Amino acid sequence: MPTTDSAKKRVRQNEKARRRNKKLKTSIKLARRALEEAIEAEESSEEIEQLKQKAEGCVDRAVNKNVLHRNRAARIKSQLDNMVNQS
Repeated sequence: MPTTDSAKKRVRQNEKARRRNKKLKTSIKLARRALEEAIEAEESSEEIEQLKQKAEGCVDRAVNKNVLHRNRAARIKSQLDNMVNQS
């Protein structure tokens, strides 16, 4: 357990950042899953495109907040494009 005041503060800050990062990563996973389900259910192309844009927005938001590395984000977005193009 931390003993100094500064160490206690770092524990609080790290917990806050962990929750924020987890929320962003979860939103990416949920958006990606929604897109996959829409593709499997053969939804309209407009709806699929809308879900893809939402998922890419989540990825971009995570990059701007330094949760994901930009190269990983590019890879995820490329995978989303491939999913949509193969459907």
